[in-house]
Amino acid sequence: MNKNSANHSRVSRAAFLKLGLWLALTQLWVGCGGKSGGETSGMGNQPMNTQQFTCTGGQLVDNQSPIIIEEILKLEGRFLTLTSAYHERYQFPSLLDAGIIYPGGINLGPERPLRTSETILTQYFNELIKRLEAYEEVGLRPWLYSGARPDFSGNELTYQSRLKFRVMVAEYYGLSSMGKRLKSALCRGNELRKNKKNDIASFLILKNNECSGPSTRPIGGDVCLQTIFTKWGSREVERSRIRILPYLIDLCTQVTNSSRENCLDDIEKLAQQKLLWNVYREWSDNISVSRYTPLFMRNTAPRKFKCTRSQTTSNGQAAMVTMEIPLIVKNADQEEFLTRTMNSVGASYWRRGNNFNIKFVKASGHEPNLVTINLIEGVSHVMHSESRDIKLSRSVLTNTALLRMTLAHELGHVFGFPDCYIEYMIGGENRELIYYEADNSNLMCSMQPGNALPTQYFDTITSDICQF
Repeated sequence: MNKNSANHSRVSRAAFLKLGLWLALTQLWVGCGGKSGGETSGMGNQPMNTQQFTCTGGQLVDNQSPIIIEEILKLEGRFLTLTSAYHERYQFPSLLDAGIIYPGGINLGPERPLRTSETILTQYFNELIKRLEAYEEVGLRPWLYSGARPDFSGNELTYQSRLKFRVMVAEYYGLSSMGKRLKSALCRGNELRKNKKNDIASFLILKNNECSGPSTRPIGGDVCLQTIFTKWGSREVERSRIRILPYLIDLCTQVTNSSRENCLDDIEKLAQQKLLWNVYREWSDNISVSRYTPLFMRNTAPRKFKCTRSQTTSNGQAAMVTMEIPLIVKNADQEEFLTRTMNSVGASYWRRGNNFNIKFVKASGHEPNLVTINLIEGVSHVMHSESRDIKLSRSVLTNTALLRMTLAHELGHVFGFPDCYIEYMIGGENRELIYYEADNSNLMCSMQPGNALPTQYFDTITSDICQF
């Protein structure tokens, strides 16, 4: 759609709207990972480390990791000591299943994505250290700075105090996860910068502001998107209009390749002509087909596993499908533990209300469809080229909740389901990694507690992967 000429009053109004838009965009840009000024680190207010990195086999070579990441990761051993000392006296709340909490109130959604840079890590690291130092119920300074075993033998901690302690442990694991994610990303900088073209934040945010019916409310706001479009110029929806306008312009630029200025003018014209909803639906459908839907499509050829199906029960319940997967754990010291954990995952943890069960049996090593687990120091993953080999981070072994969710997620990759989160890098030397989830209930998008594979994924597994 081309930009048309307008009369003086139209131009004045457009100029006014643009001023408000740029102010809103400034906030959006900063919130979505943009820079509002020069960045410095939180340690002594020194400029950010802008070193260049050397990688071999997709991994940073020795001593190449940014200093702040190494400062964070070297505390992992101390947190193991802390957890052990705590559980010598207290069982609840457990630190073993503390999970992870990302600092800063991040919800991993498109409006509040996880932003990770050396500056951000430094800020959160310093804040966490201060809270640990200030935890007066147990003197943690010797543990924090020299690795001495904490002493929990003093006065009994209240349950609330222990909960506070558990939150700090979960926040450390969140910070550690951010550091590992950035460390892994540094060798994929060019690839991740290209991933910006896959950004669907504006699409998701606008989608969450739609209403499914006349009596429903939108997930992401107070006013239905349909109502905003219908009453575009009224004061009644002014606040909501200003909030969604930057996302609508972004969606327009992605689909039409027009400038933001042209898109702003086009949106105003469409709103006046009562055509904005129809054109918005075209834009949204375009992004849905080209970027959103592929996030949930299996991307590898089916790998067959032996399955059995029990008979339908007398009360009409669906038959139980049991899949058998040969498993090899390549780290002998963890073989029994991880096999037991995988069977626990296969029995219940990675699904929601489905009559589907997975049994892992010790493989001889010659089965064509065997699955392997190999412990590594980096981020857990499954390579697309070798989808049966689960690379599991050693750091999750001591966090039961995180371990189970990680194994369940990586098992989804074994079945060919892709990640349905968005991750890309922005900036040059002051690089920043942006991460958010396309669906916060799908295990392949989000490892929040209680997540599972969608029911339709199991239909695919049964029809394409099971060999009855």
